[in-house]
Amino acid sequence: MSDTEKNPTPEQLKQFSPFVNFDHESLVRVSENIKIQSVPPRKKLIELGSTDQQEIFLLEGKLGLEAQDGKKSIISSSSESAKLPIAKMRPRMYNIVTLTDVQYLEIAPAWLDPEYRAPEPDKSEELPNTLQVEPMQDDMGYGVEVIEQSDVFQIDEIYFSIGSDLKNDKLPLPSLPDVAVRIHSLIESETANAETIAHAVNSDPAIAAKLLKTANSPLYRGASAFESTQAAIVRLGLSTTRQLVTSFAMRSVFQSDNPVLNEHMNRIWKHSIDVASHCYVLARLNRGLNPEQALLAGLLHDVGDIAIIAYAENHPYMLSSEETLITVMDAMRSEIGSMILRKWEFPQELCEAVENAEEWMSQGNPDLSYADLVILSQLQLDALNTDGDTPSIASVPAYAKLKDQTLTLDGKLAILEDASDQVSEMKLLLTA
Repeated sequence: MSDTEKNPTPEQLKQFSPFVNFDHESLVRVSENIKIQSVPPRKKLIELGSTDQQEIFLLEGKLGLEAQDGKKSIISSSSESAKLPIAKMRPRMYNIVTLTDVQYLEIAPAWLDPEYRAPEPDKSEELPNTLQVEPMQDDMGYGVEVIEQSDVFQIDEIYFSIGSDLKNDKLPLPSLPDVAVRIHSLIESETANAETIAHAVNSDPAIAAKLLKTANSPLYRGASAFESTQAAIVRLGLSTTRQLVTSFAMRSVFQSDNPVLNEHMNRIWKHSIDVASHCYVLARLNRGLNPEQALLAGLLHDVGDIAIIAYAENHPYMLSSEETLITVMDAMRSEIGSMILRKWEFPQELCEAVENAEEWMSQGNPDLSYADLVILSQLQLDALNTDGDTPSIASVPAYAKLKDQTLTLDGKLAILEDASDQVSEMKLLLTA
């Protein structure tokens, strides 16, 4: 909690219902004994179940409230509800967080009596502890009672709505495609072999065709071509087969029945293919990382956008402008994407790659990681961007972990430019 070291004016106090009938002298007495508190966005102001005795009055800004049953609302300083103390009942029935920069008053109940006089210091009783404003924790809900709901949603309100549903397991998350689930289950079983895996892969002819084409591509093929899925699986191995099948199956996830939203899905998928192809080649050129795992990291780094777009289908206010949707995706895709991969029981290293996909300056682990590959691949694709939205490749910590740090004249990684045929080959396999 930060204190502005400023007292409220009598006029500010009189805007709140409990002080309407105070005379000027009483208002001055109260204002001299309290301070205006200032809190930035995304801080917890009140926690569900707490029994503190301070009353909270909202001077400026906007609060998000959520009840124990998950019902959400927004209250702003300009609303009628803000004329009363916020969440007055004890124990507190709500969590309350700041959605914007907020100014508020924290007032002991005794000061709501116009006749109250503060006791002399040597006679004073210990006053209740003041509120402790804490950053919101990932494992806690946002907060509170239905006070009022605006018909026009601002960005901060959308963050609150999605974030609250996310924390309370109410945000619909996409499911892993069936064929990927079947292959994963079979390979995890002790009885898995190339024949049983091939049977499962062949249940999806499109995936089977892609897998066979991949096994016969310049990236994988041996001395002779493979004519069956089973032979391809023997050549590739079970682990690589599982990762490739999962990668190929991801296309079905990036789809929407809404034509407008499907355009966003197609754009995200195309970008994901570009990033994944570069991640795959980078992993091949740097020991210690699995290329197929890197491929998945690249394909899934924006998977959080799928959940946001699905949410938008049921909440039309998010479609008021394309800018609104893109702003929400930029802000929330990493957190949501990481949660999706954990739901799918993907390895921790892939969850971290999605979570840190745009943390350009993250130091991460000393050794090159899948998150580093995603960062470098995105910057490789964006190297000619001069609008200042992304840093140069040479400026990020991931760059220093590469075996070959040679750059081209336009600031791209030379090793990827030299291996452009491999990048193109993988893109072709993913789009076939």
